[in-house]
Amino acid sequence: QRRETALQDIASLRASMIALYHLHREWSAPEETPGIRPKDDPVDFSKEYKYVISVLIKNMKVYLSHRGNKQHVFRVYRAFDRLSRLHEALRRRKDWVRSVVSRAYQYQRYMMNDFERLRIVHDYRTVSVLRAYSLVTLTTFPVLFAPYFASLSEYHEWAGLYVSVLSSIVLSTLYAIQSQLEDPFDGDGADDINLDCLDEARTCHMWDL
Repeated sequence: QRRETALQDIASLRASMIALYHLHREWSAPEETPGIRPKDDPVDFSKEYKYVISVLIKNMKVYLSHRGNKQHVFRVYRAFDRLSRLHEALRRRKDWVRSVVSRAYQYQRYMMNDFERLRIVHDYRTVSVLRAYSLVTLTTFPVLFAPYFASLSEYHEWAGLYVSVLSSIVLSTLYAIQSQLEDPFDGDGADDINLDCLDEARTCHMWDL
């Protein structure tokens, strides 16, 4: 469930990035030509926003993939701070934006919330006591059930051996799967999340009209 939760947060994060880009692009355009920015306009909010998002995505990927440290978290929130400054610059530029600028902050809050949820999955694991209990149970299971497996041999010569081996394989496989899915960002498992999907929000969905 940790992996599925992380996938949902990434999808929400990407959607908020794209929506916020469209918002900046449309609000910064002249009213007579919505979505189209004049060439003599000194402020290009959409390009500035794409740059900030690039910095944001880069540092998120480095941190979540276990190749970074708290310094990258600081850079992520510095990029969020820069987004806030862009909102304020856009608000001061047009009077009517002041009444709707809260929507931009709302999308930014969604992005921050999604990032924090991803950090929880990245930084914390299943309770150590529960993991230790699973390991001890898996280790002692063959010993505790040895009398039962031996009793099965009364019905068939190889029955006890078959059941004991099969039970150990099933439990070991389940424990291995649980360990692999414990951290969906470490890159050790075949089903780990590919964080390159974050780049699609910038490369495939952000363009100027």
